[in-house]
Amino acid sequence: MTQNNPIIPGFNPDPSICRVGNDYYLVTSTFQFFPGVPIYHSRDLVNWTQIGNVLSRPEQLKGLERTVVNGGIWAPTIRYHDGKYYVITTMVFSDMPREDFSRWQNFFVSATDPAGPWSDPIFFTYPGYDTSFYFAENQVYVQGSFYHRIRLEVSQSIIDLKTGATTTPHRIWSGTGGFAPEAPHILYKNGWYYLVIAEGGTEFGHSVTMARSKNIDADEKDWEPCPTNPVLTHSDLPDELVQCTGHADLFQDTHGQWNMVFLATRAYQHDHFPMGRESYLVPVNWEGDWPIVERPIKASLNTSTKSVEIHPFGTPEKGWHIEWLWLRFPEKSKYQLISETQCVLTGSSVLLSDSKVSPTLVGLRQRHVKCRVTVDLNNIETVAGLTAYLDCNHYHAIAIQPNNDTLQVEHLTSHEKSNGAVLASNGSVTLAIETNETEFYLEYKDGEKWNRVAAVSSKDLSSGFTGVILGIFSTGDKTAYFSNFTYHVL
Repeated sequence: MTQNNPIIPGFNPDPSICRVGNDYYLVTSTFQFFPGVPIYHSRDLVNWTQIGNVLSRPEQLKGLERTVVNGGIWAPTIRYHDGKYYVITTMVFSDMPREDFSRWQNFFVSATDPAGPWSDPIFFTYPGYDTSFYFAENQVYVQGSFYHRIRLEVSQSIIDLKTGATTTPHRIWSGTGGFAPEAPHILYKNGWYYLVIAEGGTEFGHSVTMARSKNIDADEKDWEPCPTNPVLTHSDLPDELVQCTGHADLFQDTHGQWNMVFLATRAYQHDHFPMGRESYLVPVNWEGDWPIVERPIKASLNTSTKSVEIHPFGTPEKGWHIEWLWLRFPEKSKYQLISETQCVLTGSSVLLSDSKVSPTLVGLRQRHVKCRVTVDLNNIETVAGLTAYLDCNHYHAIAIQPNNDTLQVEHLTSHEKSNGAVLASNGSVTLAIETNETEFYLEYKDGEKWNRVAAVSSKDLSSGFTGVILGIFSTGDKTAYFSNFTYHVL
């Protein structure tokens, strides 16, 4: 197996994986975006295809409309047991007081087919986040992370899968002393229960640490830390491109080889993270008592073939394709599909900079460091455009403002608007956003000539928990037609 990393590029953090026979299924976090929790399938651990979204119905995501930046769906775990798939996760209301345990809304869903449909949620009480399942012979355990700003603690309960009833959480480990012990998973090997967690926060200090016990119900003092913790970190390798390694899940492949999936970022010039937090996979040597990860972790460079693809929106009969994302819940009437390559967006008074109400915005994850997205606009009756969107505080957009018989080109950010050229209103214009390791370029085409409106640093879009969405949007109360959304791999 020749491994290319990241295995799932772009906005795909907090990976969790399970194997069922010859099939591998992997899920990642989606935070404020809808639908929630993409599920990817592979048979070789190299080629991955999104087969659905676990949380595809609003009734599965109660409260998503109230989430703010870095809130929403955190750290799903996927497991398979007795003919059924389970995904357990936390809806986080990050603007609530840290002492208010309703800040964390934990639940799980299940399905017999990983492509869906998935069940309605069963909620359960846990005073924290990053919850995970371990299926023992006669009962089911749920592990989770207490909020580290109150105290350092990984604990577990026994849970009833029918009702969601849980026992009082029992503290099992607090880590090695690093910041934010979180993301716990338990697995069983050779008579030992191994606990895998993350420490150090999800930035440069991120790491994977482990402990083990013969008894899953043991107290913290009886969990033996790995003598060579951390099992994985790049915090001591500041010159490596791959950084922020952590939040791991371990599994065996069909050949019995142990592997680790984890999140990491690509840090260009140390402070440009244009791809956000991505999913990586490496084999581990677990011939002894503890797994050994060979470092440094390398990103595969220049593995993508140059291509041009008109990315379909969907069809009026079947709806939008599964890759498209909205910020919180979309108001469906504002997103009209005409054909696979054409849609009409109706704007509203809500701007891209609004922190609590969702604008008219739909997009795709940026999947390549070097890429170019183009889209044609016509029948422009309201402000409409193309954006590289991280969150309401971090985005760049190129927009067209109709004004009587002309079209005004604009560069929009969360804090300012810059006017560009004035075009004759012939009813049609093409917009583009191009990216590389350190910059985003915003352009429009006037006739046959491309014109650059702005060149901006990717550092502007290098914060938070997610990654860049390349999308179309509109504001105002009228409509604009979008067609031929094209994704170029450069």
